[in-house]
Amino acid sequence: AARDRAAVHAADLVAAGLEPEFIGRLPVRARLGALSEEDYVRILLDSRASALRQVCHEFAGYGVEVTVSETAVRRLARAAMAQGTGARGLVTVVESVFRDFKYELPSAGVRHLCVDDGLVADPDAALERVLREAREGGDTEG
Repeated sequence: AARDRAAVHAADLVAAGLEPEFIGRLPVRARLGALSEEDYVRILLDSRASALRQVCHEFAGYGVEVTVSETAVRRLARAAMAQGTGARGLVTVVESVFRDFKYELPSAGVRHLCVDDGLVADPDAALERVLREAREGGDTEG
């Protein structure tokens, strides 16, 4: 644990394969630890630039109100963690879940999208269900 909080030395970076000339140009060096599920959840919910917040804003522009359950947020967080790419993985996961919804919902008359664990687990099936309900004249809520 003490090593995790230790300073990063130039020799550490050289051992990791970086060029000494490049390392000399880095004025600040810091060791970063892995993000926890809670960290990912906080980024999704609290960050002004949250990928989830951006998607909700995009839908709102088309008159679609989005509500997201806590279980859905946690599933998104776990999926991003599994990628091992840090917080950037959140963008990839959120985009992959909502990509087809962004193209289909604005013209389908859907006014509300309820994002739950099932939608995140199987977005294709959820989109199919939401579109079917909209065609059948349901309450246009997914």
